[in-house]
Order: sequence, then structure tokens, then C-alpha cells
Amino acid sequence: MTVQTTASPGEIRAWGIDNGYTVGVRGPLSKELVQAYELALLDARKEPVGP
Repeated sequence: MTVQTTASPGEIRAWGIDNGYTVGVRGPLSKELVQAYELALLDARKEPVGP
């Protein structure tokens, strides 16, 4: 399965580091990291807003 995202590699790397993933500073991003990033974005969008 190919993972496509509109986020920049730098944005995904920063998110990965902040969330405890081992992320290299160069080279391609792992499929697992990109999938985790995309799933986190989807989950964030599903959370209710407000009190």
C-alpha cells in the first residue's frame, strides 16, 4: 500500500520526534511513520470541539 500525504517531510519528522518515533534527519520517511501521522490527523479532526 502506498501512503500519500500533503504534509512536508519536515512536518512529519517533527511530529514523529515529538511523539516518540525514531526519525532520521535524512532519507525517506518510513511508511509506518507516515501512516501514524495521517491517522493522528484524522483522529484530531474527529475529536469534538468545545466544552
